[in-house]
Amino acid sequence: MKNRNLLRALAFLILAVFPQVALSQVKGKIIITNGEAGGNAAAYGLTYLHGPLNRTQTFACPRSSSGLLPTGRVQCDTTYGSFSQAEWQPGDSLTASAAPETSAEVPYELRTDNNFRCYVKFTGWSGPCQGLGTKNTAQNVYECTFTLPMSGDVEIGAFYSGTDAFGNPCLALSNPAPAPAPTATPGPQATTNSNSGDSSGDRLLTSLSKSADELADNLRLRDIIRGTAKFLIPQTPEFSYDVTVSVKAVGEGSSPLTQSAANSSRKKVKLETISKKPIIASGNAKSSLSKVQKIKLASTAKGIKVATGRKSLTVQIAVTMKGGTVVVPKVVTTRVIYK
Repeated sequence: MKNRNLLRALAFLILAVFPQVALSQVKGKIIITNGEAGGNAAAYGLTYLHGPLNRTQTFACPRSSSGLLPTGRVQCDTTYGSFSQAEWQPGDSLTASAAPETSAEVPYELRTDNNFRCYVKFTGWSGPCQGLGTKNTAQNVYECTFTLPMSGDVEIGAFYSGTDAFGNPCLALSNPAPAPAPTATPGPQATTNSNSGDSSGDRLLTSLSKSADELADNLRLRDIIRGTAKFLIPQTPEFSYDVTVSVKAVGEGSSPLTQSAANSSRKKVKLETISKKPIIASGNAKSSLSKVQKIKLASTAKGIKVATGRKSLTVQIAVTMKGGTVVVPKVVTTRVIYK
C-alpha cells in the first residue's frame, strides 16, 4: 500500500511540474467526413481506416458498433501519436478504404415496407488523395494511403451517392451530433502504394456482411418451415473463428399479392403473433482455414408457426463472431422474405 501511494504521489508531482508531458501524449487527430455526392447517401456510407500490422487500432466511420444500421453521422474522428506504442504514431502509413458498392439499412423507426435499404456507390476521395485513389482488386476496395505527419490534423473526405430500390434518393437521415467544420490544415502527401494494408478484421467484416446479405436475399419462408436455411462462413486463412447466426421475426412483410389474396379469401387464418420478435432460426459453427463452411440454421418451433400461413415476413439477421484478438462488429441486416 505504501508503494502504491508513493507511485501515485510521484505521478502527480511529475504532471504538476511537467504538464506538457500529459499534453503531448496525443500528436493529432484524423477526421473522416462522408461527403454527399447525391441521393442522401453520405449518412449511409462506410469508410474504414487501418494501418501497420504492429498497431492495434482500426477505425470505421461511422458504423463501427452498429453493424449495417446507419446512425446518421457523417463525420467522425480518432487520434494518433499517444504514449501507447500499440497505437498509431507519426510516420505510420495508414490506408482509408471504401467499397465501390455497398448497401445499408434504413433505421427501423423510419423505414416503410418499400423503403428499407439504401444502395450506396463510392465516388471519390478528397484530402490526402483525389479521385478514386488506388483500386485494391484483391479486396475489391478503393484505397487512399498516406503518412501521418509529426503533428496536426489530417482531414479525409469520402464521397458517396445512393438510391433506394426504385432509383429514388435514399431516405434522408438527420445527423444526431453535427460537428463543426474542421479547421483546414495541410494534409500529408498521398502515396501510390497499391499493396493492401487491410487488417484481418476489416476483411472479415466485409466477408461476413456479404454472407449475411446473400442469406437474406435468398431466404424464403419455406426454408424456415422445412429447416433448410444455410449460412456460408467465409474462409480466413490467418485464423479460425466461431460464428453465431440468428434470424428474428421483427415485423409483418408486404407483397403485391398479399392484399388481393386477403380480399379474395373467405377463410381467415389466425397467424402466429410476432409482437415479441421471436428468433425463428439460429445456428453456430467454427470456420475453416482452407474452405468455406456451412451452418445449417435450425428452425425453432415458434419460427415454424410464425412462417406457416404467411406470404411474407420482415426478418432481421444478426451475425456475430469470436476468434483470437480480432474484433468485428455485429453484422445486422433486415429483409422482407416471401414464400
